[in-house]
Amino acid sequence: LLYVKEDAAVVRAPIYGLLAGNFLTVGLSLLLRPQIVIMDEPTTAVDILTQRSILDVLKQLRAELNFSVIFISHDLAVAAEIADTVATMYAGEIVEIGPRAAIIEEPWHPYTRKLLAAVPVADPLRARRETKLSNEEIPSTIRPTGYRPPARHWREIGPDHLVREEAA
Repeated sequence: LLYVKEDAAVVRAPIYGLLAGNFLTVGLSLLLRPQIVIMDEPTTAVDILTQRSILDVLKQLRAELNFSVIFISHDLAVAAEIADTVATMYAGEIVEIGPRAAIIEEPWHPYTRKLLAAVPVADPLRARRETKLSNEEIPSTIRPTGYRPPARHWREIGPDHLVREEAA
């Protein structure tokens, strides 16, 4: 993976399976010393070892270069590992947001619960906590012409943990 020092960019670890252009883009952007980096699905379509390498280097770079990351992913296991705050989006809108532990351990929104239930547990000794999932469908994302979204109401579950309440 590309590793950036203050004075130069060097190749630090293998980059098998990924395009060199991705690393060039990341390296050049980090040379600018940004305060925030947006990463859209950076670990998608790579094997688990490459994914691990990406996450390890990202953690190290964040610590050394002191930047924040907006990490967009459908993989909540990856998000749980890398994020301090997790936000779940459904149909282009945030439906739950809070500290990583609160969202992963006590999800409230039905979509967050369903996403977490879909994460495979590789370790047979780590029993998955039984989660009751609603059989109700999550509201459709198809909206009629002229649709105006309803006012959003948020419920505070815990410190900095918010869940959007759906209109009845």
